[in-house]
Amino acid sequence: MISSMEKTRSEVTELIRGQEKAELSRAERLLEQLKQEIADLQRRVTELEQLSHTDDHIHFLQEIKFLVSSRHFPEIVRPRFQSDLREDSRSISVNQHLLFDGVRKSLSALKKRLEEFCQ
Repeated sequence: MISSMEKTRSEVTELIRGQEKAELSRAERLLEQLKQEIADLQRRVTELEQLSHTDDHIHFLQEIKFLVSSRHFPEIVRPRFQSDLREDSRSISVNQHLLFDGVRKSLSALKKRLEEFCQ
């Protein structure tokens, strides 16, 4: 009886560890995706900031048309800041207007909590 209970406990523990690893892996993928999206946004903000300082209005209009095309700024035409987690039918939407520092701090805190949880 005790041996059977220990075997069951071991199997449950193994199952939990497997789920922890899967969730950590999923969270790490999401974290990397969010980091990439943040880097893309920062690059785009820099481009737009540089463009905003031009005194040549024709150049401004030509460049803004180019920069805002769906090829370069697809989220302006169609938001893409929704990371669809099809594995479990949940999704996370990231507000486009969050400050980058706040996002970085939140992601760092999440990563730290996940690492602590898995230890």
